[in-house]
Amino acid sequence: MQGGTKKFPTGYHSSKLFSGTAVWFRKLSDANMLKLCLVVVILMVFVPNGEARNRTNSFDTTSLHGSMLPESVEALHGKTLLMLGCRKTDAIEMAPSLGIRLIIVTSKHCHNDSTYDVIPEIFIHDMTDHTRDREHSTNIVSLLRSRNYTVHGCCTFEDDLSVIAAMISEELDLVSPEVDGVLSAKKKSMFFQKMASKVDNVCIDAKPYAVPTYLIQNERDLIYYMKRMKFPLILKLEHGTGSAGVSVVKNELHCISTYRNLREQSDKHKSQGGSGFGFGDTFVLMEFAQGSEHSVDIVMYKGELIAIFIKDKLTTLDGRFMESIAIMPSGLSIADQEKITLASYWTCRKIGLNSGVFNLDIMFGKDGPKVIEVNARMGGNYHRDWVYHLYKFDIAVALYQVSLDIRPRYGVLGSCGVIAGTMLTNSSHYAVLDRQSFKEQVSEMVHQGLILFKTLRNSTNCGTGDFEKTRANLAVIGETRYEAMRSLTRLTRNFHINDSFYILNTLF
Repeated sequence: MQGGTKKFPTGYHSSKLFSGTAVWFRKLSDANMLKLCLVVVILMVFVPNGEARNRTNSFDTTSLHGSMLPESVEALHGKTLLMLGCRKTDAIEMAPSLGIRLIIVTSKHCHNDSTYDVIPEIFIHDMTDHTRDREHSTNIVSLLRSRNYTVHGCCTFEDDLSVIAAMISEELDLVSPEVDGVLSAKKKSMFFQKMASKVDNVCIDAKPYAVPTYLIQNERDLIYYMKRMKFPLILKLEHGTGSAGVSVVKNELHCISTYRNLREQSDKHKSQGGSGFGFGDTFVLMEFAQGSEHSVDIVMYKGELIAIFIKDKLTTLDGRFMESIAIMPSGLSIADQEKITLASYWTCRKIGLNSGVFNLDIMFGKDGPKVIEVNARMGGNYHRDWVYHLYKFDIAVALYQVSLDIRPRYGVLGSCGVIAGTMLTNSSHYAVLDRQSFKEQVSEMVHQGLILFKTLRNSTNCGTGDFEKTRANLAVIGETRYEAMRSLTRLTRNFHINDSFYILNTLF
């Protein structure tokens, strides 16, 4: 494997059930046993078990906890959790059913009135200026103390609030990722420096997993670095989230014109908030990592790998990294999934994301996995839904558990089929999404358990141009990758989602 043999630290152990057999690892020191431990974790997540194979290919939304062991879920009862932001309405409104008392601090009123019915303790505190995050965290802690609140954990589903959540947790001595780790994930040039650094408490060379990245504060910086790098390159916001503003540049002239265009667009989008604009509007220039693209959701508890889920991004929009077609579980071999798992695990350990649920974007090529993005929060969009429907594992519940200092425990995580889905955007699918017949058909098919459809944001909050965000995700399930892709192809044809239909046809 590139970068030398990577091992879990001595003392890592796992107790799981796999195919009905109890497998125990304690105080492992032998390299082969360490590797076997990792393989068992991967097999548990990615190899279908008997129960999974017998499930029907429909979406079951009746259970909240799925594979979580009862004692692991029951431990949440009576805990008080501070939540920053209120965008993930479904996950937030689920918390009281788990016995969690939720206190929400948000920059503006929650979108759904139902949240106020379920969560009575919601406070407004403007956190949009992220150059003052330390001040925000201090003020929120003062608010808690003034009301005699004792919280057992703090977390957020929102990328821009992850730094404040870590700072609050640090001040209150709660379980969370390190502040420096969250800052490293948020600031992309800092992430590369951290990965390349040899000064930390993790005895691992993580530099082979990193992609050289350089801070661009002005056009002079851009010209300096691009003349020392090999095209094509990636130009994107230093603190950006998702694919907003991410562009592939092919030569020097293209690089300069794209930079000027992105600067102009970013000035227009600042007022909308999100996308990292509250941290500043600097950019980074990155080497272009070749290979297949994968999205990883990883659950960590005090440096221990709890679970990991890998999704294949089959296609992205031309010239950008906005996802178009994706599929889960990954079609990579177990050996290649092991490499991605190691890269994800050691990246989190290296930069200080030791406790929480995190999301990584990884390119897998001839040189092995390259980490191109780390999000110090749970995967957004539809990730929670896909993971739950395939594995009956709720990563939102896992986040609550870790934040409340409870180690998530679960049974066998065999997958129950394959999910394939397509992203829908305003620029390409506005007419389809707003068609009444489409809404009615989708609603009926979701009700019958035939498809999974998730609206990610309303039509007025999707952005435009290079900063456009996806509006919805449409997905189907099949027993095999071929069946899932074939079903998605038929579905996009029937709904007249022509661009996705064309792409899917080219994949067969």
